[in-house]
Amino acid sequence: MPYKNLITLAVSTLLCFAPAISKSANGPSAAKLLHDTIQAHGGQRALSCGSITLDVDATLVDPNGVRCDGRIIVKPRKFRLEYKLSPNHLYRMGYDGSDAWLIDAPGQKLAKKLDLVQEGIFKFYALVFSTGWLHQLQSSSAGVKYGGRETYNGAETEILQANVDIIGGVDYLIDTRTHLLKALRFNFPGEWQPSYEVAYDSYFNRDGVRTPGRISIFRDKKHYREYRIREARLCGEIPDSVFKADA
Repeated sequence: MPYKNLITLAVSTLLCFAPAISKSANGPSAAKLLHDTIQAHGGQRALSCGSITLDVDATLVDPNGVRCDGRIIVKPRKFRLEYKLSPNHLYRMGYDGSDAWLIDAPGQKLAKKLDLVQEGIFKFYALVFSTGWLHQLQSSSAGVKYGGRETYNGAETEILQANVDIIGGVDYLIDTRTHLLKALRFNFPGEWQPSYEVAYDSYFNRDGVRTPGRISIFRDKKHYREYRIREARLCGEIPDSVFKADA
């Protein structure tokens, strides 16, 4: 066989067996998918809306299936979560920008300070319970990658992959029909490395921003928390004092 033909055969063989250089070869570019996702959620309004207060019906699936009223309050890099467990017991925890804290017992006089792992989860919650994740993706768009397609809970999705401070790699599953966030998932770094998955459903329009009516959290593939949103207040002024421990 002539030398030129041997080279042609060798190159053809390599091309047949070499992995695809980019998963975007069979899908949109990451930039296009991110643009469509931002627009679907409310465009510039969603990007600039840094605060949200959600009144929710909460189900604490793990460990005991308690159902209660809850409230989630978020502004950039700050987070507060409350559960009304009884008339005299308001369970609350939060992150004020420097410290993560917990008040979990009736009559507790001093908030517990939480470790760096829990602080990291609270920082991430500040993204996933608001539109902060959109702003985070846009600000790090140069590092956002297209991760292929996946059927998730019966919906066709396309995946954006990005690194988030403290968390590491996160997959954002975007519904191909609506361009709304369907779910995100990540493995939290550290010795334990729990896997988290946050699923979004039943979107509605609030003040020009598409807001999920139901948020479900799974930890290590087990249903962990369920939040059904009764009321959402977006883009208002929230004092920093709201995020301080208030025993």
